[in-house]
Amino acid sequence: VYSVVDMADLAGDRYRAKRNFVKRIAALKSEVCGLTAASVHEFLELNNQWCKLRDCHSNEELSAENVAVTRVLENFDKLDVSGVCVRIDGKLEAFAIGEPLNHDTYVEHFEKAGQIKGSAQFMLQAFAKRIVSGYLYLHREQDLGFQGLKKAKESYHPMKMVRKVLVY
Repeated sequence: VYSVVDMADLAGDRYRAKRNFVKRIAALKSEVCGLTAASVHEFLELNNQWCKLRDCHSNEELSAENVAVTRVLENFDKLDVSGVCVRIDGKLEAFAIGEPLNHDTYVEHFEKAGQIKGSAQFMLQAFAKRIVSGYLYLHREQDLGFQGLKKAKESYHPMKMVRKVLVY
């Protein structure tokens, strides 16, 4: 769980590297956009490309996440979810989707970025600025046990970690 202000501002020495990535993307022909009925197919396409690069179908967790992302996107108009995307040179490069958890916490369910270095950092900051303004906390959910994802999430200095519990 992160401070929304920290994610939106990326202030201070500890976020210097993140700000540098954001500046690189901002210097390109980048734009922040939202999830709309017209853009759903692009979100699905980027998710499919991301999945192919990581061979999702041979990994149970990634395969399950792929199904979940697809279902949310195909039904987003019936759900209380919002999305932010980043286009570079007109092409969708990254997106995040989430929804309110309660009065002070917004949950980011999915975050995908393409191959351009820095697009994930740029998108996360845009997500914090656009979607979760008015909320105090951003819950970015779990790392699925992937060490690289865990390290990336920890690099944003979470305020607290929420313990994962499995109920059978």
